[in-house]
This record gives sequence, C-alpha cells and structure tokens, in this order.
Amino acid sequence: LPTINSSRSHYWRRFGASFAAVLLVCSIPAVWLNMLHPHHSLVNVSKYVSLLLIALPWLIFAVMFVRICVKYHAFNSTLSRSSDIDCSIALLPYYQNERVRDQVLHELNEDHHFQFTMDKHMVRAFDIGYAGFAALNTVLASIYDQGFYIKFPAKPADVSLPQLHQLIQNQIIDDLNVDIVRFPKIKLENVQYISQRELNLQQFIALMQRTSVQHEAHNQYVRTYFIAAFNKQALLHGDNTGTLFDYFERIKQWVTLSNYLSPIIGHVIDEQQNMHVLVLDVCENDAPYYFVPVERMYDAIQCEDYTGNAGGLLRIEAHLIS
Repeated sequence: LPTINSSRSHYWRRFGASFAAVLLVCSIPAVWLNMLHPHHSLVNVSKYVSLLLIALPWLIFAVMFVRICVKYHAFNSTLSRSSDIDCSIALLPYYQNERVRDQVLHELNEDHHFQFTMDKHMVRAFDIGYAGFAALNTVLASIYDQGFYIKFPAKPADVSLPQLHQLIQNQIIDDLNVDIVRFPKIKLENVQYISQRELNLQQFIALMQRTSVQHEAHNQYVRTYFIAAFNKQALLHGDNTGTLFDYFERIKQWVTLSNYLSPIIGHVIDEQQNMHVLVLDVCENDAPYYFVPVERMYDAIQCEDYTGNAGGLLRIEAHLIS
C-alpha cells in the first residue's frame, strides 16, 4: 500500500512545505546580493536580481494554483449536473433524516439476516487515510455480525477499490479457514470492481436498487453492499457561493476529499418517486450517514480529481445458504 506521504489528504501540507523550501533557497542568494559592498561591480544589478529571486517562488505558486483551478473546471465540466447541483446536500430534506434512516434499516433488518445497526456494526476511521479499511470492515461487520475484520495498516494510507477487492479475494474468498471452516453458510459472491467509465446513470440506478432485500432461488438470502469511491466536495460544497474565499475552499476540498470511500447500504424512494441512497460516512463521528439523491451520488463518483482519476464502485454480494 502507498505510504502516508502519498496520501492526497496531505497534498496541501506537501505543497506548503515545497513552497517554503523554494522560498528559503531563493532568499539566501537574494540576501547575499543585498549585503554586497556599495562599490562592488554587481551592486547595480543585485537589487533587481534579489527581487526576482524573492518573487520566483510566488510565481511558481501562482502558476501551480492556476493549473489546479483549470483542472477543477476542465475535469468536472462533463458531469450530468442534476438540477440541485449548486447546493450542498446538507440543505436537502432527506440529508440526515433519522426517521427515514430508521425506516430503511428496519426494512433491511426485518428478515434477521445480515443485520446492520449504527452502534454495533459501524466501524469508524479516525483519519481519512483509514477510510477504505473502515468502509470495508463496516460491510464485513454486517455480513459476519462482527465475526471477521480486515486488519488496519500501521499508518494511514490511500487505498483504491481494486486493492480492497484484492484484500477480499486473498483474505476471505481464497482463505479456506474463513470461507469453509468459520463461516460455511455465508458466501461472498459477485465481488466486483466497477469503474466509473463502465457506468451510465441508468446502470447506476439499477445497481443501487440492488441494495434492497433480495430473495433468490435455492433458498438463498442475498444482500448486496457497495463501497463507493467519490469526491465528497461534489456533495457538500456547492458552486452557488460567489466569494473568492469560498471558491478557494472548494478547490482545497476538491483536492483533499477525492477518492473518499464510503459504504452504500440501502436506498429510499421519496414522494416524488426520486431515489436517495443511504451513505455511511466512516470519517464522521457526530452523524455518520446521509441520504444522497442518486443523481448527485452518480455525479460525485464521476467527478475527476486533480490527477484526472474519478471514482467507482466495489460491489459485495453476500449469500446466506440455509
């Protein structure tokens, strides 16, 4: 796995450290030139050279920031742009509606298989670098009723959905002790990484419909979970504010909240027949869930980050064999 130094959550910290280092390196010759004896042959040009050296880090900083701003607009100009894209989902009525949440969880839990409760099965990440492992362990806690966990790494690290897919393959599906001995009646099948390039909106909606309770042939109880990789800035930081500070804040969040990993465990249909998916935010302590209109969730997954990469889905299907 990547080390903590490659985490996008530390992008601005590395950016600031690099700027400070370049500024320091340029300041040393600039100060030396200003300390030259008045009769030195370089004294006539030293003032202009020193000013140029001091200005150089700021010019580099400005060019890099403009480049990020251009990427922000270019990479996200092709989103489907649902009608409420300019407002934060925190302003929408279903955002953190406890009554709707309890209704969705009740419907998922009424058959007493693959239970999920917020207090018992939610695994928290105290650093965004642990979000992927917390999201996966939240799903596994529901499937195995807290009987199995994937070990967290020693240090926070970015993890991709294909890497989580490989962890499931290696530590569960291919491990006979887990798959056969410890949990003989629970099978993980159809574990699949789905790139955002493989999804259009209608296909995404069809997948989200699978999060409801499914009964299939051969007396198998089937439950489908998803872990989504998306850009959280596209959900919680709308584009309707006009101040320069707000614009800079959106750019900052667009960088640091990319590849945000969260489980999707259910959905609800509102009075206007619009779908809202139930997203669990493993990095939030006070209210670690929110309902997102399905079109907004699709946009957030399609949102490209500063490297040009977008999100995707990890589908985990659990079967209970009686």
